[in-house]
Formats: sequence, structure tokens, C-alpha cells
Amino acid sequence: MNTFDLNHVTIGYEQKTVLEQLSFSIPHGKITVLLGANGCGKSTLLSTLARQRDALGGEIAFRNKPLDSYRAKEAARLMAFMPQVNVAPDGLTVEQLVRFGRYPYQTFFKRYSEDDERAVERALAFTDTVSLRDTLVSNLSGGQKQRVWIALALAQESETILLDEPTTYLDMSHQIEILDLMYRLNRLEGKTIIMVLHDLHLACRYADHVIALAGGNVYREGSPNDVVDETFMKDVFGLKVVVTEDPLYGTPLCVPYSHYELNEKRPT
Repeated sequence: MNTFDLNHVTIGYEQKTVLEQLSFSIPHGKITVLLGANGCGKSTLLSTLARQRDALGGEIAFRNKPLDSYRAKEAARLMAFMPQVNVAPDGLTVEQLVRFGRYPYQTFFKRYSEDDERAVERALAFTDTVSLRDTLVSNLSGGQKQRVWIALALAQESETILLDEPTTYLDMSHQIEILDLMYRLNRLEGKTIIMVLHDLHLACRYADHVIALAGGNVYREGSPNDVVDETFMKDVFGLKVVVTEDPLYGTPLCVPYSHYELNEKRPT
């Protein structure tokens, strides 16, 4: 079973088409990364899959059912979405924020339960944020905030997690920390992870499946080794590169030429 199946889907906003006639599938239980140049529609596609906006045409199936056939709380139990920009209300602690992840399970007759408590504690433990539980979210560092928002998504206990640029504005150490966490969620918990990433090297290292967007449609998809080469980099990013092998993981590593001829000798 695929997590998503798209059939001739057109997406955009305010009746402006961004991507059209998309037909592809996102595999279940894998890490899929959406790639492409700025403005190509990656975030718009991800937010459409997350039901934050409606498709302009075509059919999207989620777990073999029409995406729009799910009720809001039912969908929230099955998928969690972390947008690029997250803002917590003032005065909210980490634990209070993570508890919001249990909202899909609340009803008028069923309030916060022991199951909810266990889910929150597990999410805090998995993201190593237990020690931050009483800290105001506004007082956290960038890397800590990202882990806390991921904890909120984990508290939903959804099998599919969609993240829009989860490593933006983080230094290299925190980028690896967040992506290692996604890898653990996938390999240990069986979560389907769908991400937008800008760092091509890290995308190739962590992704099982990549979907590259260009020219309003899918340019190429498959494993990183099948997708990323010199032609791909020229066509999608307009960049001349040498593609070599990551010495640690054997995934594609792109070494770009400069746009400017660099003639001066570098000090050694």
C-alpha cells in the first residue's frame, strides 16, 4: 500500500496553478524527500497533502481512500503536519504544547486520559525533551523548539508525518540531530516520513525515495542514487556540479562549480 497516490493532480493557491497533472505515489513506511529549486511548489504540494489547502483538480488518495473523504479528527490521527513556521502562544510550557497533540482523541465525553498521558510522556522521551517539560517554549533554542514541535507531532501517534523544511535556520549539528530523529522514527517506529529539504546532500543521505519538481511537474523520482546526477543538477537547479560518492554512506554528494571563475590561489 502507498501512503499517497496522486492522479492528474493540479495544485496552487488563489486559483494560481503551481504544479499540474501530477501523477505519482509516495511509498508507505519510507522516508520521502521533496526536492527542487526555490518557488517550484514543494511546500505547496506538501501542504496540499496535509489537507491545509485543496487541490485545484485531479484525485489524491491517502491510504487508498480519497483524501477529502476523511473527517478532520480522523485525518489527524493518521497524519501529523509540521509547517515551516510554528508559533506557540505566549506563556505555554513544553508539556502544555505537546499535549495539544492529543486533541484528535478528545471528545465531549472523553477528556484527557491515561492513554493521552502515556503518549505525551513517550513523545517527550523519544525527542529527549523531558527535562524541558516545564520550560516556556519562547525560551527555547531553535534546535530545542524543533524537537518540541516534533514531540507534538509524535503525541498524535500518527503513522505519517509531514515536515516542511524542519532543518531551516539550524546549524549543522542540530540539522543532523533532527534528521537522525526522523530516521529513528522511520526505522524503529515504522513511521512514513515526508519532508521538504533544501540541503541536497542531507536529503540524499536520509531519503529512501526522492521526488524532484521542476517546470511545474515531477522531473524525476526514485532512490537518490537513481535521481541525482550532473544532468539533474543542471536541469533542476541550473548548477554545474561534479557528483561523487558520500565517503560515509555511499549516497550522492554534489560538489558545485562556482558561478564566478575563481583564479586566485587559496592559502594552505
